[in-house]
Amino acid sequence: MIKIAIVDDVKANIDCIEREVENFFSNKSIPFRVSSYENSRNFLYDIQENQYFDICFLDIKMPNIDGIELAKTINKTFSDCYVLFITSHMEYAIEGYELHIYRYIPKTLIDKKLPIALRDLITEIMHREKESYIIKTHSRFEKIFYKDIYYIFKDRKNSIFVTASGESRERKSISDVYRDLNSDEFLIIDRGFIVNTLHVMKINNNLVILRNGISLSISRSHINDVKKKINQFWRVNV
Repeated sequence: MIKIAIVDDVKANIDCIEREVENFFSNKSIPFRVSSYENSRNFLYDIQENQYFDICFLDIKMPNIDGIELAKTINKTFSDCYVLFITSHMEYAIEGYELHIYRYIPKTLIDKKLPIALRDLITEIMHREKESYIIKTHSRFEKIFYKDIYYIFKDRKNSIFVTASGESRERKSISDVYRDLNSDEFLIIDRGFIVNTLHVMKINNNLVILRNGISLSISRSHINDVKKKINQFWRVNV
């Protein structure tokens, strides 16, 4: 299910965006859920409480907290969330460049520009969703999307995948798992641990702090490489 947030202090603007979003996803038969906010503080509270959204439509000029500040918080909290500015203030496009805003849509052109943006966006999201790891045993196949993996750790001859929904086990070495993942999103931080940089919120000395609140130790032999690669990832994605 695609989770969507709309933040605008004008109810008529929210209604217009909701109408276009609902028409698009209903016609494509794609499951979706829309949460709308006239008060930007309420939206900020929800994302700080780990309410996740795949797509956020933000107005820029709003009372309390403007769209630029909201986008900064979204990038720090959910680096895989797509942010679109629906605005009458296109002069802010340069300021928002460093925030990696997916698209700017003038309010006067919502009916023309928004469906095109959604078409391109869904293509990109669906491609991202295809990135997955398959756990194979003699009795089952289990698909785990890369974006859902927090970290992986070694437990004797098994590798344990820790995700938002729990843990999954595969009888395979951690080095073989890392090879099969074959993605720059994942980093070895210790002989027995792999983390998903998508969920790294902070590095504190020799600890990596993940989105789910877990702290993992980085070995002395990996610390410099881990810091370098996470900084590179943040520069590109945050």
